[in-house]
Formats: sequence, structure tokens, C-alpha cells
Amino acid sequence: MGDCLPSGVRVQQKPKLLHSLRANLRLRHFSPRTEEAYVSWVRRFVRFHGLRHPGELGGERQVVSFLTYLTVERGVASSTQGQALAALLFLYRDVLGRPLEGLGTIPRARAPVRLPVVLTRREVQRVLAGLGGTVGMVGALLYGSGMRLMECLTLRVKDVDLERGVQDSPGQGCEKPCHGPGANGPGPCAEPGWEGSGEPRGPPGRAPRAGRVTGLGRGE
Repeated sequence: MGDCLPSGVRVQQKPKLLHSLRANLRLRHFSPRTEEAYVSWVRRFVRFHGLRHPGELGGERQVVSFLTYLTVERGVASSTQGQALAALLFLYRDVLGRPLEGLGTIPRARAPVRLPVVLTRREVQRVLAGLGGTVGMVGALLYGSGMRLMECLTLRVKDVDLERGVQDSPGQGCEKPCHGPGANGPGPCAEPGWEGSGEPRGPPGRAPRAGRVTGLGRGE
């Protein structure tokens, strides 16, 4: 009977793996989409190794085997493999406290060569003219400020100076205040010499991505 606990006393259990993962991601202000992606990859990793807890595994060898499986057997894209690796590195470093070292050579998926899809100014005008209501406002903000989708959807009133028309908290990858569509600035992030040029520019340090609407026409 010596092992019996007094009534009302509960044994504090360790938090579950995915709960700890989510808590660490939110503590470091990762986006909701990144959180869901990392949780999904950790869940797949655990299932791949027979539902064994990652803390019970050796670490490096199991991670390499999982990434190799994704490349060779599943044929995932290079960006997908990179995201899976980032999720597992975060898991072992920030959740389990066991940074992975000496992963060695991992078969890398080949990154496809793609040309970015760029709309002409007339095409952009037609797209924006066909949008209305909340969707139209979001489209105008994305085109005029250069924000990413989730940055725009999570934008709050306090993030915007209504008098100057700039975002007080620039998004990821943007180090300068962003001008939204309006009287105080038609283009994305303000850069020296943009005023009056009529050429909207993307945020500094961020190249246009495939499928991204920009202010430059084809061949320009």
C-alpha cells in the first residue's frame, strides 16, 4: 500500500508530443499554416517508424531513412522534402532537446525549373475589376502592398496608419513600411525613387514567385 497516493493527488503526466510541438511553434510565433505542416510531418514520421516515439529513436539515421523514402518512393518535390526536414529539425532541437548532427548525405529531390507567371497591367486590371466585396479588398491589398495572403488575412486595424496609409508592422521579408492602394501610394513597399515612376515594385529582398501578381508586364 506504500505506493498508493493520497486521495486528490494527481500524477503530472508529460504533455503529448504533438501538444508540445504546437506549444513550441506558437511560442516562437510560427504561422498557423507552418504549424499545421510541421504537425503533419511529425505525425507521418512517427507512423513511418511504427508509431514509436521520436525520443526513443536514434534520431539521425531514422530521419535520413524517412527523407530518403520521401524522395525515392514517394517522389516528392524538393520544397516538400525541405519542409519535412525543417519540421524534424525543429522537433528534435526545440521539442526533444536533441539537435540532429551528422545527417550525412541525403538524396535530394530535384527542384523543377519554372518561369514565373507574370500578368500584364491590363490583365491585372481585369482581375481586380472582377473582384468585389471583401475578396476585392483583399486582392487590392495583396497587389498594392506586396503582402502575402496570410499576412493580409490576419491584418488588424491597429496595424495600419489610416492617415499615412502604411502598415506599421511590415510582414515577413519586408523591412520597410508598405504603402497600400490609396491616395498615399499606389505601389508596394516604398523605395527611393518610386514616386511618380508608375512602376510598382515588389518588397525589397523578395523576388516575385510563380503565380504572383506583379505590376510588371511580360517581357518587361
